[in-house]
Amino acid sequence: MDIKQYRQAITDILANSRDEEGNIRMTEQEIHEILDDFSDEELEDGMLFNSPEDVAEIILEG
Repeated sequence: MDIKQYRQAITDILANSRDEEGNIRMTEQEIHEILDDFSDEELEDGMLFNSPEDVAEIILEG
């Protein structure tokens, strides 16, 4: 998986995340604002240790 695919996988997971009532947890704009704060280099460093699901969970908990 390259960095573009990794970033897209995180985006997809966040976009499909729902709360207990079935409402979306983050808008597309919120997702892009958060992910734009991560450089490709930062995400590449994390790819070795964190799956896209792990990163999405961390973002949602934060």
